[in-house]
Amino acid sequence: MCEQIHKYIVKPILRQQSLKDFHPLVRGVPRRIGSREITTLRDLEKTLIFLAPVSIRCGLSARSVAYFHAISQDYSRSPSSYLNFCETYIDCLHATVDIVHESDHCSPSDRPYTNNYFIDLVGQIRRYAQIVASTRAKKERGEDLDEMDVTS
Repeated sequence: MCEQIHKYIVKPILRQQSLKDFHPLVRGVPRRIGSREITTLRDLEKTLIFLAPVSIRCGLSARSVAYFHAISQDYSRSPSSYLNFCETYIDCLHATVDIVHESDHCSPSDRPYTNNYFIDLVGQIRRYAQIVASTRAKKERGEDLDEMDVTS
């Protein structure tokens, strides 16, 4: 699995200069695979999508927030850069699913990879990027944030 991930996900992302803010995160993928932090494509998906922006911590417990703040940095300078990274990554992942053995996709309790799964995932990422953009705009205008805004 590691060779396919490197060839079809890591290398294509590292070739894109527009994603250079995310290159340190992506360069760490082989180490995470070697240490067994990442054992399936779903583990990789969660790692890259959750660690890309520090501000994605909404909905996590205080303990999880503290953990993510301790191990991550803010790779995403803007909601649009996060969206660009995620959409590029999802395209690479979608192409890789057919190449990697099915047992390396996800755990049996996870939702399997299907075309609808990828459509839903892109929709969720786009909604999240919109929420982050809206939150940043409110902060810049000095408005109070509500429960629908993303806070870190």
